[in-house]
Amino acid sequence: MNRLITVLATVAALAGSALPAAAAAAGPPAPGHGGPAVAGWGSNLRGQLGTGHTGDDVLRPVLARLPHGTRITQVSSGCEFSLALTTSGRVLSWGENDFGQLGNGTIRNSATPAPVKLPAGVRITAISAGCEFGLALTAGGQLMAWGNNEAGQLGNGEIGDPDTSDGQIGALDQFEKLPVLVHLPAGVRVRAAVASFDYTLAVSTTGQVYAWGENSRGELGNGKSGPPNPVPGLVHLPAGTRVTAVTAGDGDSLAVTARGGVLGWGLQGSGDLGNGKHSGFVTTPISAHLPAGVRVRRVFAGCSHTLALTASGSVLGWGDNRIGQVGTARKNGTLIPVRVPLPRGSRVVAIGGGCRHSLALTSRGQVLAWGDRTNLGTGATRNSAVPVQVQLPARTSAIAISSGEAAGSSLAVLAG
Repeated sequence: MNRLITVLATVAALAGSALPAAAAAAGPPAPGHGGPAVAGWGSNLRGQLGTGHTGDDVLRPVLARLPHGTRITQVSSGCEFSLALTTSGRVLSWGENDFGQLGNGTIRNSATPAPVKLPAGVRITAISAGCEFGLALTAGGQLMAWGNNEAGQLGNGEIGDPDTSDGQIGALDQFEKLPVLVHLPAGVRVRAAVASFDYTLAVSTTGQVYAWGENSRGELGNGKSGPPNPVPGLVHLPAGTRVTAVTAGDGDSLAVTARGGVLGWGLQGSGDLGNGKHSGFVTTPISAHLPAGVRVRRVFAGCSHTLALTASGSVLGWGDNRIGQVGTARKNGTLIPVRVPLPRGSRVVAIGGGCRHSLALTSRGQVLAWGDRTNLGTGATRNSAVPVQVQLPARTSAIAISSGEAAGSSLAVLAG
């Protein structure tokens, strides 16, 4: 109880300080300019589309049942659960809740959006849904996390150990049903963060990268592989490197540098890191082989494929392409970045996707999808190896799309 009181007091104090303007995450609309609706498609087995129902795959977008008057600026899809950020800085969650990943103090699933129970006075500016845990960035540059902590991915200095008292190996005796404060080093403020399968990455306001959680394949980028680390530690970036964005897939980590380059570390079994290699893993960051003259602004990693958004609004892809998730129309994967053939005239402003599919938001408010058929949003029953346009509700356009490395569903924030 004393520890909880201390955490709440600390977060409440931090909430009063504003995140520097330069650290604001690009993409989501400014507060007060969120969308009046959220559309979802794909898997709905645990109610992760927020419609109030559970069931089979949904092949065309349907609307989530948001609380009356709610406006949304950002959405994120995890392993069978979803998160949404409101214009008032609160967080909604829905879907599976076996590990407390909805952050509402229970382990009951919910097929409709309901508030995450944040400490009083805390305002959130960005969210990320991992496989079975959630992550939120406060206005003061701190992080809060909740859900599964099996590998220390919540960053609170604790790890959930196996509990075999009931004879079931693998059952956990520790997870967090309410948000807890990530134990960042003193003085560190965060500008962006991403929750993956079982580890977390965060970018500080000074351009450093911190990592914590699972590290069996070098995911933490600290020069070694081994047991999980439940406390944030520095990624060993090349000297003089400053990072602006990160992504994390199933064991592979990538970062965008201030100069528009891409660094990667961790698993590279499917060419996930874009460095021409397709086996083993690396424990310190190495450069992806970008085309000459290309500058990257954002990256997204699925289970075994990667996307990059360039400064010119084009998209690159690499990695596993067995169901078309790279989007190059090829049947085979690629070990280095190649251009995704977008529809003529398309300029992409945001990228996202899930485990086996990819999404892109265009400057005209259209959503493009490719890969797994259940996430094309067109009613199609076959996978697509090239981008196709999602069939959003009539007279609407999208202002944000979901990003969830482990997701089997898709979300879009709608305006109009």
